[in-house]
Amino acid sequence: MGWLIPFHLQLIAQEIIEVYETNGESIDEKAIDQAFEQIVHSRNKPQFEPYFARLKTLFKGSEYAFVSEVLQYIARNDFIIGDVLYDTGVKHSVEEVRRTMDILEGDGYLFRSEDKNYRYTSPILQMWCRKHICK
Repeated sequence: MGWLIPFHLQLIAQEIIEVYETNGESIDEKAIDQAFEQIVHSRNKPQFEPYFARLKTLFKGSEYAFVSEVLQYIARNDFIIGDVLYDTGVKHSVEEVRRTMDILEGDGYLFRSEDKNYRYTSPILQMWCRKHICK
């Protein structure tokens, strides 16, 4: 599950309970998959929207465009390598790519894996971005 973020664990537990109560069947792999699909349903917008709205207050102009593109890229591709990251920084005229990534990492959006690529800390947040932010 990536980082074990208690709030996200609580959301998935609620969805598993709902699947169980709706279907009345045992909790199996299919039920868990259904719960994961439901967690990114638009009814949970109040739970996830603040993550992405907060970015608009942290970053302005081209820096925000850079962050948005990076998060969407990682949502679609699972990770971003350094060359793509720095090329995206050049595209948006972001001089301090490392500082910007440190902020995203410090705030818990992303982490730098052993292979030096950035990934989402939470697959649930990644799924939300993929479904509702990526266009």
